[in-house]
Parts: sequence; C-alpha cells; structure tokens
Amino acid sequence: HIEAHSFPTRRSSDLMGDFNEFIFSNFHYPPSLQENCIQGRVVVKFCINPKGKCDHFSIVRSVDPLIDKEVLRVLKLMPKWKWRNRTKKCLWMVKAVEFQLR
Repeated sequence: HIEAHSFPTRRSSDLMGDFNEFIFSNFHYPPSLQENCIQGRVVVKFCINPKGKCDHFSIVRSVDPLIDKEVLRVLKLMPKWKWRNRTKKCLWMVKAVEFQLR
C-alpha cells in the first residue's frame, strides 16, 4: 500500500498543494470553445514515477479535442510530486478537472 503523496506547490504555506489550481493557472481556454460555451469535465490518467516525475498521460473522458490537447500540454508542465513514502513502482493517478465558463 502506498501512502498519499502531495502535489508540489510554489507557496510554502500550502503544504499539500493544489492540482486544480496548477491546471487552471496554466490553462489557456481555446477562444473558439469559449465563444460556443463548450465546457465540462475532463478526466485524465497519468503515472507518477518513483522520482516524482509525471508521464504516460492519457485522456479517460473527453470534452473536446482542443480542451484535451490543452490539458495534456499543462500536465506536461507539472513539477515533480513529493512522496510521503518512497516507492519503487509507478503510481497511476486519475484526476477529474471541471471546466466551466462564467
């Protein structure tokens, strides 16, 4: 059993970090989708290797190919995650990201 891990953060006051905050602060909504009010939930799957690097990204649930492409771009920017307990195996994560226009 692997204990929880934490998403890295640039703010030292936020020990656990915030995955969604990272996604939204780096995400650029495609203008054509904004104009047509395309929104919804994207579910992504990725691996966190023993060194904390994320890779093997895939879209499990899609909203639109343009949003999927942008989500994958942002995921590839993620800094290394911090392990509470080191592991020798890759940990697969599935995360949902909700996109709503306001």
